[in-house]
Amino acid sequence: MGKLGWIDSHAHLVDDSLLDCIDDVIQQLYDHNVSKVLSISTSIEEAYINFDLQQKYGNIDVAVGFHPSDAHTITQDEFKQLVELAHDERIVAIGEIGLDYYWQKDTIDIQKEMFVKQIELANLVNKPIIVHNREATQDVYDILKSYPVKTTGIMHCYSGSVEMAKEFVEENMMISFAGPLTFKNARVPKEVAAEISLDHLLVETDSPYLTPTPYRGKKNQPAYVSFVAKELAKIKGVSQKELMQTLSDNYNRVFYKSK
Repeated sequence: MGKLGWIDSHAHLVDDSLLDCIDDVIQQLYDHNVSKVLSISTSIEEAYINFDLQQKYGNIDVAVGFHPSDAHTITQDEFKQLVELAHDERIVAIGEIGLDYYWQKDTIDIQKEMFVKQIELANLVNKPIIVHNREATQDVYDILKSYPVKTTGIMHCYSGSVEMAKEFVEENMMISFAGPLTFKNARVPKEVAAEISLDHLLVETDSPYLTPTPYRGKKNQPAYVSFVAKELAKIKGVSQKELMQTLSDNYNRVFYKSK
C-alpha cells in the first residue's frame, strides 16, 4: 500500500479552492507525513477530474456518489452514468451519500430514495459506502438497518452521540473524525473517540471545510489531517506511530479487503 503515513479518508480535492493550487496541496502532504487522500466526487464530472489527479500524483483514491443535497436534481441519465462508473476499478467507494435535513428539509423522501438506491449500487459492485448525516441520524440508522451494506462503510465527519456511534458500529460502519475533534469545546466527539475501539476509527479533513486547530478559521487541506490524528492519539493514549499503523490498517481493510 506504499509508505506508512497519515491517511485523509475524506477530502474534496476538486473544490476550486484546492484544485487551483493542487501542486502545493500535494506537496503539503509530504511535509505533514500524509501518505494518501480519498478524494470525494459528488458528480460524474468530478470523478473524472479526480481520476486525472490520481494519475498525476498517485497517492489519491477516488469515491463517487450523489450528495443528499443534490438528490432532487439527479436525472435518470446521471444515475445510469453513476451505475456504469461504480464498476470502474478506480472507484473504491460510493459516497458521499446519505441524508441532510439541515440544508434540504423539503426533499426528504427523494433523499431517502436516492440513499437506498446508492446503497444497493454499492452492494452490487461490492464496494463500501461513505455516509453523510446532518440532523437525520435516526433516519440514516433506520435505512442502514433496513438496507445493510454488504461490505462496510464510513460515518463521515461523525458528530453524533456515543450511543449512536455504537449502533452504527453494530451495522458494520466505521466512525471517522474531522477537524471538530481538535476543538476545545468538542466534548461529545472526544467522548466518542474515547469510547469506540480503535479498530473502528478513521480520520479525515473534509477539506476545504472544518479546518482543525491550530488553523481553524482558515482554508482546510488534506495535510491537516495530521492534527486530527495527533489529537486522537492523545485521547486514546497511544503513540502516534501506533495510531498511524492502526489507522492505515483500518483504511486498507475498508477499501482494499476485496482486492
